[in-house]
Amino acid sequence: MVKVSRIIVAAIVAVFLTGLPAHARSSSYDELDYIGAFGTGPMFDIDTTGVKIIHHGPRNSMKVALAFDDGPFTFTNDILDILTAHDVKATFFPVGIQVEKFPEIARRIVDEGHQVGNHTYSHKLLTKVGKTIWTYQIDQASVVIYDTIDVYPEIFRPPYRGYDDEIMDYVNEAGMTLVLWDVDPYDWKTSSASLVEQRIMSAVQPGSILTLHDLSAGTRKGLNSIIVSLKERGYELVTVGELIEDYLREEMEEEILAEG
Repeated sequence: MVKVSRIIVAAIVAVFLTGLPAHARSSSYDELDYIGAFGTGPMFDIDTTGVKIIHHGPRNSMKVALAFDDGPFTFTNDILDILTAHDVKATFFPVGIQVEKFPEIARRIVDEGHQVGNHTYSHKLLTKVGKTIWTYQIDQASVVIYDTIDVYPEIFRPPYRGYDDEIMDYVNEAGMTLVLWDVDPYDWKTSSASLVEQRIMSAVQPGSILTLHDLSAGTRKGLNSIIVSLKERGYELVTVGELIEDYLREEMEEEILAEG
C-alpha cells in the first residue's frame, strides 16, 4: 500500500490550508472559490495503490470486508466496541465534516487498527455538481482526515455510488482506489437487525465488500450476530485494504504463470 512521507504531505497541506478562506470550510463560497484558490489538480499527487476501482476482492478466498459509511457519530463507539470484542478489523469511510465534529472518535478508529477512507467532505452526489465542487469535496476530506488523525486515505467511496470516469481518474491520481461494494443490505432503510443480517447472509460471497452505515440502528443492533454468522460460515473479516492487497497478489501470480 502507499506510504506517504509525513513531511511532504504536511507541507502540501499547509500550503493548501493557507490558500483557503478563513471562514467555515463547508460554506458554498469555499467550494465555488476552490479552483481559483488552489488549481485543478489533485491535492496529493502521489503513487496509487495500483488498483483503480474495486467492487469486491478475490472470489477464491474466504475473506469479507465490513465497510461503514458516513460517520463518525457517537453511535460509532457502539460499532467499535463490538468490533473490539470480536477482534475484527473493519474499514470506515468518514465524511469530513463529521471528522471535524467527532475528532476523538476518528482517532479511536485508527488507534484500534481500522482502515480509514475518504467519503467526501459533506456527502454530496458528485455527478450532480460541477468539477469545482467535487474536487473540493474529495480534497478537503483528505485534508481534514490527515489533519485530524495523521493518516492519508488510500481508498475513496463515492456517496450514493455516484462517479464517472473523470472522477475516478482524479481519485486515482490523488493516490486512492475507488471502492464500491457487492453487498448492500440497505441498512439505512430499516431499523430491523434481523432483516439487515438476512440481507447480508443471503448475498455475501468470498471477497465481498459490504456497505454499512454507522447511523443505522439495524446495523448496530445486529452487528454482533452478523459477525458471528459470518465467522460460522467460515469467513475471515478483513479491511478493504487487505482485499486490495490480495487482488494485487493474485494479479501478480497470474502474470508469472502467463510468462511461463
